[in-house]
Amino acid sequence: MNEKNNKRTIFGWAMYDWANSAYSTTTVGALMPAYFAAVVVGEDGWNFGSTNYLADEIWGYATGIVIFIFFLIMPIFGAMADMSGSKMKFLKIFAYGGSVFATVMFFLTAGDHCYAVALNDEYGYRYGKSHKSVHEVILKLPEPVSIPRRGLTDFAQAMPDSLKGKDAVDAYRRFYHKDKATFASWKYRDKPPWWNEEEASYEERITR
Repeated sequence: MNEKNNKRTIFGWAMYDWANSAYSTTTVGALMPAYFAAVVVGEDGWNFGSTNYLADEIWGYATGIVIFIFFLIMPIFGAMADMSGSKMKFLKIFAYGGSVFATVMFFLTAGDHCYAVALNDEYGYRYGKSHKSVHEVILKLPEPVSIPRRGLTDFAQAMPDSLKGKDAVDAYRRFYHKDKATFASWKYRDKPPWWNEEEASYEERITR
């Protein structure tokens, strides 16, 4: 019987098309982006270099990159499958592979160690290498136990009393302006927007 008229083959391709359409419209189009945003990335997003990206931005960039890669390689794989007569073999590899990677998404979590990883990103930006503690300790930590949230304690302000204030961020900015202007320097990046040269004291320091 001609392969094109084989009922088993027709049924198999019909079921594949049905499953692929359902997967694209539900999992890829609706479920996976929401899961990625809520569980994997979280509300704070991820930092890449000095830029913070939210979940929808990361998902959009990742999807665009993957589609572009498909655009480049799929004609090659299609020609290989046609010339070698291995269409079914290629189909099984990609179908099972996609199922495995989609299932692995279940085990992805944002994790509280993301803050340590963010600090390591800053360390890498400054010194051009990853801190040893990240790979030896942080990434090997188990998932933390659930601890009830009781609000934030007051942030410590390690500075003279005359510079302290209700807002710790403003207090530390004032501390840098009045006492650390000679120490504060930005060799590899622009000065932060809150820095004001008119308020900076380069000659007199409160602490010695």
